[in-house]
Amino acid sequence: LWAANLQTAELGGERVRRSMFAPGSLADGTAVGYGGGLEVGPALSVGGCRSIEHGGQHGGYCAYVLHLPDDDISVVALYNQFLWAMRELPARVASLFVGDGEAASDAVPVEAPAGPDPESAAGAYFDAARGNLREIEVGEDGTAVFLPFGLALIPLDERRFTFAEEPTVSIEIVDDGIEVHSEGQVFAYRRVEKSDCGPPEDYAGRYWCPELGVMWVVRADEEGLRVTRARESETTLTHLFGDTFSDDWQPITGFGMTFTIFFERDGTGVITGFRVTGARARGIKFERQTESACC
Repeated sequence: LWAANLQTAELGGERVRRSMFAPGSLADGTAVGYGGGLEVGPALSVGGCRSIEHGGQHGGYCAYVLHLPDDDISVVALYNQFLWAMRELPARVASLFVGDGEAASDAVPVEAPAGPDPESAAGAYFDAARGNLREIEVGEDGTAVFLPFGLALIPLDERRFTFAEEPTVSIEIVDDGIEVHSEGQVFAYRRVEKSDCGPPEDYAGRYWCPELGVMWVVRADEEGLRVTRARESETTLTHLFGDTFSDDWQPITGFGMTFTIFFERDGTGVITGFRVTGARARGIKFERQTESACC
């Protein structure tokens, strides 16, 4: 029904539909491929037919809606596992009805070529722009697994792995880390050492965010670090590596949502603040408050 309404506009009317289909623009006038809650724009098409799309994911579940307005065709894909390339399957289904009517095959070769050395690739990798930590772990049988998704890595060539579940996605081994290639996008992760954090009391204090006008309080107890905010539930920080922690917002949102907190130090090693990064937040700065600033 939701996809059908993109064609009929029975709910909301034509004015709302036009605003949803109209690409937005940045402050400098640069057009972006996103409208009113939908991915739109000339870059999106299937078999030469323009498409309007959107996907979403939560935990281990994903969904994707692809609509071809000029052909009145909609494809909805529901997945019970995490996928990077959510669009790939509904686009292949839609291509059966438009263009040449044939979907491209993405089958993984039965005899996979020799790939990167799993032991050399093993380790932890971090995407600071998105706050994501990924790991490659090698089992006793020599199989490399990509964590936290638990997907086995299949050799693609001497520098790349792929997945049986997602053959259009590849992981390339580069000099300082890995690159995940998916649907024309490249996500860069640098290799990190999972070092210990400092004493919990080093991080405790009051932190002010000038951009948001809010104060977060980090406190240390026998179980680790906790964050409290005005009118919000307390959250617990989980150490990732060095001065980087994961902040689980399950108590606040009621569903799985995590942010990454990067504590920052001055030249003497004293914590001066932190930055928060997550799905829709990038590097939001919090400044540590001194006693005089707090009072």
